[in-house]
Amino acid sequence: MFRVEVSVKDGFPDPRGEALQKGTDDFGIMTVTKATSIDTYFLEGNLDEAQIDEICQQLLANPVIEEYSLNEVPPPQGSRLIEVAYNPGVMDPVEENVRKEIRDLGITAVESVKTI
Repeated sequence: MFRVEVSVKDGFPDPRGEALQKGTDDFGIMTVTKATSIDTYFLEGNLDEAQIDEICQQLLANPVIEEYSLNEVPPPQGSRLIEVAYNPGVMDPVEENVRKEIRDLGITAVESVKTI
């Protein structure tokens, strides 16, 4: 299984992170100084590194404003990481779309896609 993390490059706005930051302020939590959003994909199948790179570059990350990393990148010192995932049995609307797009690339080895 491959874990792919897609995040906004430094210097570009992160609207979801900014909204999360504002949300913490609205709840009176003033200790959060910055929030960053990261899309995480779990790709399962008999894939090689070249196929994973193609999937990331062609589908998962916009190369102009986003960057991706394989496997987990540790959060910066002093920060906290919160992962939000779908509950078991709840449909993941991104999953089927990503699987279809991967098949459209001609990569058929992906058995499952999960997101958090």
